[in-house]
Amino acid sequence: MFYHQPERFTPESPILIVVPGAGRNANDYRDAWIEASETYGVLVLSPMYTEGDYDFGAYHLGGLLSELNLDVSTGRGEGPNEVTLDEERFTYQVNADPESWIFGDFDRLFETVAAAVGSTRDSYDLFGHSAGGQILHRMTLFHPVSRANRILAGNSGFYTLPDPSTPLPFGLEDAALEEVDLEAAFGQRLVLFLGEEDNASETGGTLLRSPTVDRQGTHRLERGRYFYDFEVVPGVGHDHRGMSRAAAEYLYGG
Repeated sequence: MFYHQPERFTPESPILIVVPGAGRNANDYRDAWIEASETYGVLVLSPMYTEGDYDFGAYHLGGLLSELNLDVSTGRGEGPNEVTLDEERFTYQVNADPESWIFGDFDRLFETVAAAVGSTRDSYDLFGHSAGGQILHRMTLFHPVSRANRILAGNSGFYTLPDPSTPLPFGLEDAALEEVDLEAAFGQRLVLFLGEEDNASETGGTLLRSPTVDRQGTHRLERGRYFYDFEVVPGVGHDHRGMSRAAAEYLYGG
């Protein structure tokens, strides 16, 4: 876990957990928040999940799916950052054990750090970019009871929709969720943070393409608009530093 504790930290200071993208570069994500940490007096924590320990299913999908056969069901797309998914060949196992999902880690991290620094806060904020945004919007659906306050999911590649007629990872057809779970999910303070320029012209990051996921849109901005409530950040593409600056202003700039 990488962190930055501001000079003017007090027990009442806000605590923010920053969830990295697919590069798992928590040190870079922490660095992107140092200036805001000092400006707003926010303690910033960024956990690193290595690819050797957390594959696509364990990280991007939060552990909801395992044994994904992406080596035989994916290929290069037409665009420089596109990966195509052959849905006819795609197989996986649904992981029905919530204790093994990634979502509970954030409460445990907050509680451990809060005790270590003598914090009086009873909740924390979350910001995730790209793969981190995928993790956080899925957290609101599958782990809606937590100590998280505001959840900002930025520039997700694609979404798990609250749609019981579409299978995971794009919908909830084979997920063990009840109506009461969705009611709790929609009560979360989730805001989608979308870069205005993270559109069809953006070549950063990896963009998954398939018939089902393309119903959400053919680029990240379209897919975010399709999913839920959102805040569009002008002049920013698939850039975690630009999105971090905007998120800091949104969360702590008044």
